[in-house]
Amino acid sequence: MDELRRGFFTPPVLVLVLVLVLVLVLVLVLLCGS
Repeated sequence: MDELRRGFFTPPVLVLVLVLVLVLVLVLVLLCGS
């Protein structure tokens, strides 16, 4: 389990997930603000 988690949560993947979350938040803010 630990090995799978280390393999999945690599730095590049974490950065990609963070970017996707930020984009989704920005889209929601723009939609709610319009």
